[in-house]
Amino acid sequence: MAAGSSTKISLFENLETYPPDSHHALKEIYTADPHDPKVLLGAGVYRDDNSKPWVLPSVEQAEKIVRETQTSGRYDYLSTQGYAPFISAARQVLFGASNAEDTRIASIQTISGTGANSIGAQFVARAVKPAAVWLPDPTWANHLTIWDLAGVKVRKYPYWEPTQRRINFDGLISALETETTEGDVILLHACAHNPTGVDPTKDQWRKIADVCEARKLFPFFDCAYQGFASGDLDEDAWAVRHFIERGTMEIFVAQSFSKNMGLYGERVGAGQVVPRRLPCQEVRVTGRNARGMV
Repeated sequence: MAAGSSTKISLFENLETYPPDSHHALKEIYTADPHDPKVLLGAGVYRDDNSKPWVLPSVEQAEKIVRETQTSGRYDYLSTQGYAPFISAARQVLFGASNAEDTRIASIQTISGTGANSIGAQFVARAVKPAAVWLPDPTWANHLTIWDLAGVKVRKYPYWEPTQRRINFDGLISALETETTEGDVILLHACAHNPTGVDPTKDQWRKIADVCEARKLFPFFDCAYQGFASGDLDEDAWAVRHFIERGTMEIFVAQSFSKNMGLYGERVGAGQVVPRRLPCQEVRVTGRNARGMV
């Protein structure tokens, strides 16, 4: 062997081994179990009486429309933003028809909610440069990994009070008011909080928004269950729309259709960036004596 040459077997030999995702590991055990009948309760998915994926009638109808109307062009390259009709529809579902055309919004199609969260974390880490991201305790396990990979320090704010089985709202507000610093990211579940399923009331959401404004925090919404909490898409989008309508904060929304549409394997998601509404400023038009307002 030549002097100074590497003795490594592989460049990847020092990679860490991570434990498998608990839900997927449970599914593998379930699949391998010969016992029959059996029921898998580890993942929140639509199933029929035979434990097979149940396809929503709306999804079946949409697939029929795609088969009958789409040409081979659907297999061509998309723009870097993604499929324009999908992006437009995703905006309408999340923001409502009246807000979907807001020119402040920038959208991109992603690989489901995990992709939206990952792209959003990487983007916010570079653009905002937060000192920390604040995650609710508890939260979806992937949030910790996603923000850790983005290089942002992960901290947690109180969310769940197990004894009373309710949100620890006083602890939540206290942590955000006293421990956060300007520019920190606060991750918020838009609805159907995972894993507790319990959401703030509208008055509590208003208070959270007040603190985010006062502390100059960056709200990062994970919207994975729109329609699940109340059965109404608009009602479940209330918190996101409230923050946007204030117009005083920049926000990111990671949007997923895996759960509410039963599209677990289709990987359908979107990342939505909404800058704050700029105040009117008096500006001088270049080369002219006239003045304009923007």
